[in-house]
Amino acid sequence: MSVQSVLSLLVEVRENVDCKFLAWYEEAVVMGKEHDIVPSVPRTCGRQRNHCNVPGETPDVYFRRALCIPYIDDLISGINDRFSSLSKTAVMALVLIPEMTIQKQHAHVILENIKPFLDFYHSDLNSPFGISSEVDRWLHFWKHTTDTLPKSAAETIKKCNKLDYPNIYAILKIVCTMSVTSCECERSNSELGLLKTFLRATMGQDRLNGLALMHVHYNLELELDVIVDMFARRHPRKMKLESIL
Repeated sequence: MSVQSVLSLLVEVRENVDCKFLAWYEEAVVMGKEHDIVPSVPRTCGRQRNHCNVPGETPDVYFRRALCIPYIDDLISGINDRFSSLSKTAVMALVLIPEMTIQKQHAHVILENIKPFLDFYHSDLNSPFGISSEVDRWLHFWKHTTDTLPKSAAETIKKCNKLDYPNIYAILKIVCTMSVTSCECERSNSELGLLKTFLRATMGQDRLNGLALMHVHYNLELELDVIVDMFARRHPRKMKLESIL
């Protein structure tokens, strides 16, 4: 299901919240009876700043106004903020991943999907006017290949010939470098604190930057013996590895 489909469904639920919430409330009441919980309206007062103080004569009216409607509104707002027009445009470029490419059957369908992406990143493409022929050759190649179809942009760009498909390569490069969520950016920003903490044992920036990069790219395997030997060669006076025997 696409983001737009989910968003339109939530908007429809918001417009018919009275009918939808009634069914949810009845289910909640049944669940509450199993634990001896009786629905009731929380106390209200004349002046309240931190507590939800919406008017509600009955429990179902109160919880619909205080809980259900604000939650749906916040969910719709969050989806709109998270999936902006630029994000939706970038997602359409994923049609160039071979596993999705061969499902389209025709090149003009692929071009229609990536047209907003091409318009936005027009200046970043090597030769935008040749994208049509590239898509034709790209679709034909993956339809008749016997190789395993890549399932991600990272796998696809490794099998994309930069000389044969310069525009597609540029598109895949942009897609691969875009952050899927804020986690990638937040991880890099949070590790900047390592550069100015107790680990700042030397004025050299290379070592400190390396510590932060090691923490960000924690999945990389490091050959510790090679690192020690390299350090010993570069700084022979700081570490002696010669056998005393």
